[in-house]
Amino acid sequence: MYDSILHSCLGDRESRRAWLVKHDTTTDGGQFDPQPYRQLADVLRRQGHKYFANEIMFTAAQKQVPVTLAEYREALHKRFGHLKWFEPLAGVITGRALRAWYWLLRVLIGHGYRRWLPPFWLVGFWLLGAVMFSGPSWRGVVGPADPTPAVMQPTQGLAVRAMDDRLSPDSSDEAKTAREAAAWIEEYPAFRPLAYSADAFLPLVNLHQETYWTPKHWFVKSVYLPFHIISGWVVTTLAAVSFTGLVRQEGK
Repeated sequence: MYDSILHSCLGDRESRRAWLVKHDTTTDGGQFDPQPYRQLADVLRRQGHKYFANEIMFTAAQKQVPVTLAEYREALHKRFGHLKWFEPLAGVITGRALRAWYWLLRVLIGHGYRRWLPPFWLVGFWLLGAVMFSGPSWRGVVGPADPTPAVMQPTQGLAVRAMDDRLSPDSSDEAKTAREAAAWIEEYPAFRPLAYSADAFLPLVNLHQETYWTPKHWFVKSVYLPFHIISGWVVTTLAAVSFTGLVRQEGK
């Protein structure tokens, strides 16, 4: 046990990690022991080295994953061991689900110890969405003579074709109908790729883009847009969890 580390030794992070790994091999059965990791992280944190402390705890969280999976398999065997046909199936399905969950925790938020990761993913998905949703404006969307495929289209775009029925059903004046249609198009909210990407990605946020625009290309509409929306819920939820410290291992 120790309560402080000399300042001259603080830069030797790899040797401390190697010592902790060596300690794991000396425990009974070579089992992972989180106590030395917590002790070292606590000392580093008290001395003002929060980043180093979080890196130590990140390593501990990584080593805790197989231990948790083994404990889960043991609990599953005790609960469903008498069902020979069910235990392997449940073990495979839930085991893979747990691995996927811990993989997301590691990649997206660093098990709660790498707080720079959530902003990185938020900005990354925001910019990626802006690229995927970028497309021509009205002329490339509703112009029937324009053969260029549009990436985005207005959700009310079909109303343009039936404009005389919607705006002036009793009027036979084509010039008046054209003017009304032009005015309607002029008032329609302009498509903004960055705003649309944020509107689709961030839950409970309304930037008045998703309401008026939708992807036209089948891949963007059927594949990427659902992926973008689901990723938004996952990343923002885990970001909130990370900043509240709910997934951290201290004191557990």
